[in-house]
Amino acid sequence: MRKSTLFFILLGSVGCMHAVVWHAQTRQNKLEPYVVEYLERAQQRIWVMQYRLTSAPCVHALVRAQRRGIDVRIILDRGMCKSPAYHFVTRALREGGVHVWWLGPIPLFHHKVAIIDNQVITGSANWTRPGLQTNAEGVLVIDDPSIVQGYVSHFTTLVRRATGMKEYTLRNNAAVFFIPDHKKDVRQALTDALGQAKKQICIAMYACTASWSWQLLAAAAARGVLVQVLLEPTQVDSTVLRRYAYKNGIEVHRYSSPAGILHHKLAIIDDELWYGSMNWTRAGMRHNQENVVRIADISTVAAATQAFTALFTESAGSQPLV
Repeated sequence: MRKSTLFFILLGSVGCMHAVVWHAQTRQNKLEPYVVEYLERAQQRIWVMQYRLTSAPCVHALVRAQRRGIDVRIILDRGMCKSPAYHFVTRALREGGVHVWWLGPIPLFHHKVAIIDNQVITGSANWTRPGLQTNAEGVLVIDDPSIVQGYVSHFTTLVRRATGMKEYTLRNNAAVFFIPDHKKDVRQALTDALGQAKKQICIAMYACTASWSWQLLAAAAARGVLVQVLLEPTQVDSTVLRRYAYKNGIEVHRYSSPAGILHHKLAIIDDELWYGSMNWTRAGMRHNQENVVRIADISTVAAATQAFTALFTESAGSQPLV
């Protein structure tokens, strides 16, 4: 096991009954070897929900797992199946005997999840070369049985939907949400968390255009909460920033990197981390197939805060967003 991986495993294990591993992609530490390592260690099942899956090392690891007797099942976004990059993927999975279902493309099947044995890997990263090598991304590895069961239940629900059944995923844990099934719940929970924040709100987001969330951020800044927002420049809504951010004291930076994009969907609200596939947009919060989990583990939140601070500080000298 690589030293960096061991470091993050130990970091996530301290002070909590169930380990939560946080791993942020940096120039020195890529996510692809990390994800492949988990796939290779699987002993019983690998159930995958992915918007984009074109990483050759991940595809080969899935096929190897199937051949050694692991229960490998995959749900992919139907809109991707016609992409030339998917010719290799679909052929390799079919020849390897892997079960594949398709959902989407309207709404997008936007998950980035793998259920591996009794753990869940979730986060912002598609299993692609940019997602696992160059973008600013992150993954959480969670082994809390209640959270894992929620993802298992949702996967089963989605397979039934793929076969034409109308299913709804019941919430079994207050820490995890699946969109659109739980769209009202996630909005209410975020509204409560942002409205009750007392110390800090740190956001690193590919797309953050939901006006109601900016209104809550502005209100938090007005009552003295430190509000820092890092955005992917190609997805900025300048009207929203002029209306809510600059005149309300919100610190906004443009992500700047010679390689890759800011693809996180990260929010740290006081001592809690919110993370998953969900952008704070109308589509992300209401229509797409998404997931987001809230983690209160002290060590995990500290590691995510450290990663956010590094990105926010590095981008401090970028040009104004408007």
